[in-house]
Amino acid sequence: MSFVTTAPEALAAAAVHEVFVHTLSTSSGSYAMTEAANAAAAG
Repeated sequence: MSFVTTAPEALAAAAVHEVFVHTLSTSSGSYAMTEAANAAAAG
């Protein structure tokens, strides 16, 4: 279900959600690169 709103609370919640999802995505990529580097170093 999709809807459009201009309610300030909904817009603020959507902005917080967007930042949260972006942060999780960035963190997971960083974690994966660190794991790969550690695996390569361990031989």
